[in-house]
Amino acid sequence: MMNIVKEVDEKIAKIKKQYAVSRLIEAVNEKDEREKFFKNGYKKEPVFKYDPPIIPSYKYIDEIEEMINSLPSNFLPLYEDYPQLLRNIFAIIENLGSSEVKKISTKIYGKPSNHTLKEARKIVDAGVVKESEPKIMSAETLLNIFKDTLEVYYKVNDWKIELTDKYATTVYPESKLISINKNRIFGLKEVKRLVNHEIKVHVLRTINGYEQGFQVMGLGLPHYLKTEEGLAIFMEKITGVLDLYALKLRSARVIAVDKMLKNYSFVDVFNEMKEYGFEDEVAWNITYRVFRGGGFTKDYIYLEGFFEIEKFVNKEGLKSLKDLFVGKIGLQHLKYIRDLMNEGMILSPRYLPEELENT
Repeated sequence: MMNIVKEVDEKIAKIKKQYAVSRLIEAVNEKDEREKFFKNGYKKEPVFKYDPPIIPSYKYIDEIEEMINSLPSNFLPLYEDYPQLLRNIFAIIENLGSSEVKKISTKIYGKPSNHTLKEARKIVDAGVVKESEPKIMSAETLLNIFKDTLEVYYKVNDWKIELTDKYATTVYPESKLISINKNRIFGLKEVKRLVNHEIKVHVLRTINGYEQGFQVMGLGLPHYLKTEEGLAIFMEKITGVLDLYALKLRSARVIAVDKMLKNYSFVDVFNEMKEYGFEDEVAWNITYRVFRGGGFTKDYIYLEGFFEIEKFVNKEGLKSLKDLFVGKIGLQHLKYIRDLMNEGMILSPRYLPEELENT
């Protein structure tokens, strides 16, 4: 029976690696549109363009769905949502740049709860300003810190770290790659926060996931991302490097997603972000991320996921977080993962943040 699990796993992993949504929805003219937007006084709606997509064939999903129906019952809950998820991803590719993407994105990521919206507004209205921490570390220095953390502390040598033009520090599990903006300068607290967020959560969960022998555990089970990002922010909190300005930024993203879903324009949302005190580049980045592809709701999950992890820890204790490091899983998968661990089908996580090792 395990052969069919491996076969399904390989087929899904192949599609996920080929069709990574976060890369496909990036506009090819984002830089040009940003320059024009600023030059014209923030008044003209940007018009984003995208690389012509290679339209995938749905027959692969039909084949996978048929195989999933034959999976053993203990693995079925981990895979059963994949066919619909992959159909939604393909639909985004087909409709790239249109308003349909907004609806499809909501099917994949959902939308902010009323509680999250309420808390986001509280955080944004608190008037937090960016800390004036001295910027003393270059992108090259951060690269070397990431490299040493992985290779010296965790003895992991098969990851690549590169300097790019992409603003945000990003982990790509499908290619075992971390990208860092080559032009940014970082403060000490920011570096510590990035190590906790990117390495201790995103990378370690990927590594442990691949070690399970099932690629989807390293790439991410359906709807895992809210737990992943919430866990990353929670790690910042328990290590004392939670940045209140970064929390404000994530809260603003929640509000931006809500406004986009309520059909506010790019200009409207950008100007609201400016009213919250964000600089031009930051306000653009918040707004662009929400409007890219035609409307992308993912950015609310950071704050909502954080609230969910806090609630989980309050109920089950800090040591319960260890089980979430078996791979890129969501809280909704935990019951099934624990059953598989008890059956010896899933391994306990080998790599853990030191803050959890002795809990």
